[in-house]
Amino acid sequence: MKHLIFIVLILFPFICFSQVNMESQRSDKKGFSGNNTLGIDLFKGNVEVLTYNLGLRIDHKKGIHYTFLQALHEYGEENGIEFQDVGFGHLRWTAMWFNRIGSELFTQFQYDDFKLLRLRQLNGLGVRIVPHKILAIGVGAMSDYEKLEDNNTDLIPRSTNYINISKSINDKAKLSLVTYYQPSLVDMTDYRILVESNLEFSMNKRFSLINAFIYAYDTRPPENVLKDDMKINVSFKINWGLK
Repeated sequence: MKHLIFIVLILFPFICFSQVNMESQRSDKKGFSGNNTLGIDLFKGNVEVLTYNLGLRIDHKKGIHYTFLQALHEYGEENGIEFQDVGFGHLRWTAMWFNRIGSELFTQFQYDDFKLLRLRQLNGLGVRIVPHKILAIGVGAMSDYEKLEDNNTDLIPRSTNYINISKSINDKAKLSLVTYYQPSLVDMTDYRILVESNLEFSMNKRFSLINAFIYAYDTRPPENVLKDDMKINVSFKINWGLK
């Protein structure tokens, strides 16, 4: 495991994944831009605990078109026993055809070993509305394919909706809050809620620290999996641009 961490740190700029919510990271820069994030906790003594999250975000903006790719990997072990292994990837294209109103297409995959989730594949489309520079609203529909640890599979049509508020407190701090609501289109008692809040402190143009609070709720989790999760995370972020 020590060798793995060493390799991760050496390759950090190339393989990192991102912890931060997707909406708050949209950039105003034209062309390519992006960031890497890294968060590590290591405890030695009565217990030995290692956790890390690695992140990558790539954005491209040209005219009315905005495309981004975001990916995440989180891992944790205690006394050599793994207790967390999560992977996530999201690709989205947005086109603001009417200034404040546009369309979105996206695809997403994720897995979570300790929620018995081998694969969740989402494909969807929707409408994006930006009534104010600090507020964005999304309304859409998607297919939700799941494969669980026992090889059971399910395919459910869902509505997918979000509200994002992002506000700079001053030239060094930015606060963002996004809430996702995803009910089944065939059974409204089956829904998911995700709330992500981030407070980002910039040290300079390249480096910043991010404090994140994440709450997830699922009315129909796999058997023996809790309905809700809460997480507080601190990550180090490097911003960069591509020419």
